[in-house]
Amino acid sequence: MYGKIQEHLQNEIESIKNDGLFKEERIITSPQGAEITLSTGETVLNFCANNYLGSVSYTHLTLPTSDLV
Repeated sequence: MYGKIQEHLQNEIESIKNDGLFKEERIITSPQGAEITLSTGETVLNFCANNYLGSVSYTHLTLPTSDLV
């Protein structure tokens, strides 16, 4: 269905990976805070700014909104 564009995009991604510019996303398995746990079991420092002032740590806020998604 995608034909040439799919092949082009796959080549572009491969080129980005070969250049060392591809970033794999890490899966966070703990509430966000200064330290987080990843799916690998590793604990790392979190420098991410998209948890809006820590509000994702409050389950009374996150559970009702997760029902909407």
